[in-house]
Amino acid sequence: GLINILEHKQDWEEVIKEARVFQERFPELWLSYWWLGQAYKNLSEYEKANRYFVYLDNEFTNQPYSINGFIDLANDRADWLTVYNCSDIGINKFPQETHFLYQKGLSLIKLKQFDKAESYFITLNKKFPYRVAFWVGLADLYNTLRQYYKSINVLQQALLRFPENNDIAKRLVNNYLAYNDPESALVIFRQYIKNHDNINNQLLLMQIYQVQYGNSYYLEKLVILYQKYPDNILVSLTYAMALINLTFEKNFLTEETQTPCHGLHILEKLYKKNSYNQWIKSNLVHSYIELGFHEKALLMIKSISSNRTDIESLSFKLWCYHISNNLCEEKKIFQCIQEKTYNPETSPLLTNLLYLSKCNIHIEKDDICLFCVERNEIICLPFLFEYYRKLGVTKFFVIDNDSTDGSLEFLLEQSDSYIFWTNASHNEAGGGMNWINYLIDEYTLEESWYVVADADEFLVYPNCELYSLKKFIQYLNYYDYEAVSSFMIDMCPLNLTAQLKIKPGDNLLKSCPYFYNSYEFHYNIYSSYQKVFGGIFAYLLPNQKDWLHKVLLMKKGIKPIMSNHCTSPARVADVSSALFHFKFIGNFKMKSLNEIKRKEHNQGGIRYQRYAKLYSTTINDNFKFSQLDKIVKYKNSQQLVDLGLIKTSKKWNDYFRCMKYE
Repeated sequence: GLINILEHKQDWEEVIKEARVFQERFPELWLSYWWLGQAYKNLSEYEKANRYFVYLDNEFTNQPYSINGFIDLANDRADWLTVYNCSDIGINKFPQETHFLYQKGLSLIKLKQFDKAESYFITLNKKFPYRVAFWVGLADLYNTLRQYYKSINVLQQALLRFPENNDIAKRLVNNYLAYNDPESALVIFRQYIKNHDNINNQLLLMQIYQVQYGNSYYLEKLVILYQKYPDNILVSLTYAMALINLTFEKNFLTEETQTPCHGLHILEKLYKKNSYNQWIKSNLVHSYIELGFHEKALLMIKSISSNRTDIESLSFKLWCYHISNNLCEEKKIFQCIQEKTYNPETSPLLTNLLYLSKCNIHIEKDDICLFCVERNEIICLPFLFEYYRKLGVTKFFVIDNDSTDGSLEFLLEQSDSYIFWTNASHNEAGGGMNWINYLIDEYTLEESWYVVADADEFLVYPNCELYSLKKFIQYLNYYDYEAVSSFMIDMCPLNLTAQLKIKPGDNLLKSCPYFYNSYEFHYNIYSSYQKVFGGIFAYLLPNQKDWLHKVLLMKKGIKPIMSNHCTSPARVADVSSALFHFKFIGNFKMKSLNEIKRKEHNQGGIRYQRYAKLYSTTINDNFKFSQLDKIVKYKNSQQLVDLGLIKTSKKWNDYFRCMKYE
């Protein structure tokens, strides 16, 4: 019992002490060897852990615990092939232990053998219809593939069979939240989850309320829970991380103490009391990085065992190599992470794209290509081509995702374009990045530079009025850069009347010349190591926190991921850019309602749900974007430099000064 408590607290050093006491008293029992192996595993002392599991294997041959230990070790190190092989051994040696069947299925998912995993779990569910684990395994498969509707269906069936199973109910709640259906999540919570006073269950209920009512309400409820249970590790950790993650937005600063640094103070106190807890340590590292305390982050990462090869530890190593400017090792670690995880953005093409243009695809050395996925963007497309042609793009690769508004017909008329079509899921394809990365790999040349942009995104960099993309890329090549960081500047029209008048072919910069000049720049553990928040939507929707950072311009070999909010590791330029982002054009309310129904965007289109609500709460005939206190009318790229939104460098200025004299 004591050891179970210590394991729950993750106090592995104490587990080892008590397990040795147990071992002295009861050397003939297997439990002490199991506890010692698990404790050393969690301390990342893998060789010691392995020795205890080998001892179990040799001395207690009629017990399955040694194989369980080997599987746990392999899972901890993200060694999925070993998990698969050990599971097979366990199945053959202990056919009555269905745990090994479950682990084999999970390893198939991790090894990205999705068709095989699906068939495997469906067969197991037929053979063992009353084994919860196999229903959970099938649901996990569909979640991995972002097929939440399938996962929900599986979990609904499972809950009918196991109505008393809290784990199934909680999984179903989380799936409904991922699918932006908090109402259904709340129904399941109230009907199936027992003991609503349980702290874990209270925190789950708050997640439902967060999706339903927004971050302000969520934070208010967390404050109450923290005051009630100040010594509970999970409550303190959740509250601290909420303060750090949510209070960058000034709307959440209800008291002086509610600041990111107050959250960090709570987290640091928690760590002092529970320094053995890896979960707390991991969150503290993330927080140090985001808040800019990089020396503290580096020291903390050094205290995490260098033996660890789990995904999060590898991500920390990735960041350390970035900080030390060791791009070569950074790229190696990223490749290792890619091999151990499934990213739909960078995985092999999920579905075939249908090529519709009549011309053969031909790319030359000096071509600058633009890659874009669009659906029903006819209002943006004419200006997209006009803008980027003027900037210097020579070839356009556009994927039409089953448009119905004339977009496809317009695209097929463009002589410098290669048009593909698909009606497959945009969400399952990693926000379309799966398709784009496939085309980049397939058609661009070595040393090529390209732009990856949505139809409503327009790149702006310092002096873009004077220097074409070709000249900009010459600078980037001269200093051996591989990508240019960027972020979204959401543009606004004069008012709703002006918005509704915008039509295809209009110059969007003239129709929507305003932006809300309030941005915050923070650090990020992921490439390109930047987070940006703010703009008009942060003002209008204080309960919505969007990642505005993106990378639009990059070199062959750099892969956009997470809808190009991040990329694979790259040598990022000392000059930054922005992208004009046009949402408030045409009937944006109707477009938002359509996207809510399609559920093809992040978290089931929750952003579009909030966009649609703006038109019933804020944006009406009397609302004027142009009269907001921090609104600015765009003039030119130098204005953005002067405002500190995009940056230049001495190298940049010297380079183009020399070019001017030449």
